[in-house]
Amino acid sequence: MRDVADMSVVITGASSGIGRATALAFAEGGARLTLASRRSGRLAALARECERRGGRAQYIETNVTDPVAMRALADAAIRRYGQIDVWVNNAGVGAVGRFIDTPVEAHDQVIRTNLMGYIHGAHAVLPEFQRRGRDVLINVISFGAFVGSPLAASYTASKFGLRGLSESLRAELQDAPGIHICDIYPGFVDTPGLRTAGNYTGHELHPSAPDKPEEWPTPSCVRRCGRATRCRSAPSRSWRRWPTPWRGVGALDRSRARWPQIPSCYAMTGWRRTEFGRPAANIRL
Repeated sequence: MRDVADMSVVITGASSGIGRATALAFAEGGARLTLASRRSGRLAALARECERRGGRAQYIETNVTDPVAMRALADAAIRRYGQIDVWVNNAGVGAVGRFIDTPVEAHDQVIRTNLMGYIHGAHAVLPEFQRRGRDVLINVISFGAFVGSPLAASYTASKFGLRGLSESLRAELQDAPGIHICDIYPGFVDTPGLRTAGNYTGHELHPSAPDKPEEWPTPSCVRRCGRATRCRSAPSRSWRRWPTPWRGVGALDRSRARWPQIPSCYAMTGWRRTEFGRPAANIRL
């Protein structure tokens, strides 16, 4: 794994869950962190913890749906550390419920945060990467980018969109071999997002045996910095097929149902075969 000491790393959605665990993993490697989320109180506590673990950290209250705020976030990291080596797009929200029972405002918020937030982040940092001719953009997406999840239409749409965004950027930046666009597709992870997501089901939600953030291999984000060239491999070059059919997804034609083909250049983390194929994307009502 590449040494991350003194790397300047920006992480959005850093105050909890995967973002928090990723920040701590980078801090233990001696990275210089710029932490962003909407919750400044939690960010302050995280910054102190990062410094106790050997990193340096600043925190900035940021709303990823605001492109001006995201540009200011990039500027703050450059002003403090002189550069940005790694940008981790991680902020996300969810809304659970049947499509027509979920208010359109909730769908809009999911798309603006999960999809446009990543676009704003990439748009803010890529000019700096192009100026330097190198560095790493990491998009923390979801295994849900490969299969539609019932009761989570806008969430699924945002994740499919993010996979397309990354593939488009990789193609566009082929003439910049030092710039790496990397994706990480976590499985089902127990984060505060599970409890704070808009719930329009009329039932209490009970996650089905998810991974804990501290158990999820968050150093994957760190490893992406050392094996970034593998992440840039064209998705069509190397594919893996999971032959086990999906179960419990009634809308799927079971005669053709197969695990989605996953490019081996992607980091598949926190995934357990038995978790998928259950109704409502691993959520028990």
